Amino acid sequence: MRKVFFALIVAPWACLGLSGCANCEDSTDATCTFQTNMQEPSTADTATNTDASIARDVLFFLGRKPMPELIQYSEDELRNSAISDLEPRCSTPVSSIQSLSTDEVAYALLVESILSRDPAGHAGLTAMSIEDQRNTLIVANNQRLRSKSIAQLQALNSYQNSRLAYDWLLPALASRLIDSVGNLALGTATFQASALNSISSPPSTVGMDVACIRFHDGLNSWIAVFHKQQPHEDLFDLYVAVGSSPNSLEVTAVLGTNASMGQFYFLGDGVLLLYEQNNIGGPSVAASYYENLKDFLSGQSDPKTFVSQQTLGESAEGTPSLTVIDETADELTIGMHCYISKGGTKVDQQAVAVLRGFLRGSSKDWQWQAQLLKVVNDWLPEDGFTGKLGSRSSFYWANERWFIMEAQGELDNWYTWRIVLGDGLGFVEVPIRMASNSTANPVFTTFLNSSERVAVSTFFIPSEGSGPDQAGELLHIFPLP
Repeated sequence: MRKVFFALIVAPWACLGLSGCANCEDSTDATCTFQTNMQEPSTADTATNTDASIARDVLFFLGRKPMPELIQYSEDELRNSAISDLEPRCSTPVSSIQSLSTDEVAYALLVESILSRDPAGHAGLTAMSIEDQRNTLIVANNQRLRSKSIAQLQALNSYQNSRLAYDWLLPALASRLIDSVGNLALGTATFQASALNSISSPPSTVGMDVACIRFHDGLNSWIAVFHKQQPHEDLFDLYVAVGSSPNSLEVTAVLGTNASMGQFYFLGDGVLLLYEQNNIGGPSVAASYYENLKDFLSGQSDPKTFVSQQTLGESAEGTPSLTVIDETADELTIGMHCYISKGGTKVDQQAVAVLRGFLRGSSKDWQWQAQLLKVVNDWLPEDGFTGKLGSRSSFYWANERWFIMEAQGELDNWYTWRIVLGDGLGFVEVPIRMASNSTANPVFTTFLNSSERVAVSTFFIPSEGSGPDQAGELLHIFPLP
């Protein structure tokens, strides 16, 4: 089985549109509509279980189990999988592990994973009991953080200690990456209202925001997907543009109306586009597949298209991004957010979905399953991000999968949007060195330039909190450390 973990990478050998391409790195039945311009809406199987699970999150984001498998597990299956994963990682007898709750088993997996990744090293973890590993983490937290005494840390459970540990673990693992993303003096950084030159479709470039940009070696050109606000409306249209420079792109086609937040991925000869489709009931996650690059750049009128129902959110689900693709099983694992009530307040939260059978199957084969995440939605508010948790990108660096995401410090306060980076469970803030305080909508792609791996990041700088002449799009191209 060939499984590709998406690193948002466009390598020089991925000559898409040409031959010989290599690829980038309890429920109820409901219906989920999809649409093309050539057919009437049809249905796809939809299932959802809104009970978020720490164990599911831990097993997935630590790379222990694929989400298409985990999302279908019953509570017993999820528990047994977590116990099976923990047993060889400690000396605690399996009978004692089985006496723990499912959450407590997940806590122990978190503790072990932090200690095993700590660059300082912790020898003999498998010979330690769960309690020994917990005490080792408490000592590490005390030594690294200094703000908590041993007694204070012992009063916290292992879930809370794990959250605190990420404050030192992530900088220890990725200080060079964090510095490179935020250091605009590294490589080239451009602030612009738009880098796009209109041709015939949009009347002007005002209000254009690049959502995703990649370099295509076969065309020796940059390709970007962006959205533009419709006049006098809080709606957007989605466009594709091409150019020899990321700062000079020509619009080639309209990809969708009432659509936004597009991210695209090269898959063999074809192109997968994920985006928000705004319907009467609000935005939903959508996917379109173009069989070749030419169709994508010309805005083919009838690509295979799926639009999900809002199975989690109360009025909105969106900002989809591809996390994992299993091409053999035809399964897409998609990161997203949903708008739900939490503690009596409606707020954007992180979620994950699996779309099956879309790339090769017909509509009768399509299956959509969505699930709230738990750990990130618990931890980021504890870290001070009590507002919305929105769009994200994933990529590979130092042989590990990383996520870059927007998080809001205070609900509906646009001055407080910040960029955070982490492993999907824990995150730390990335300080962006610029006059602007607010930064949102991160998209991160990479490509190979000779032997050097280069990152391309785009951010949206809201006018609230922006520095002089910095509101709009920020494009940062820099060598990865």
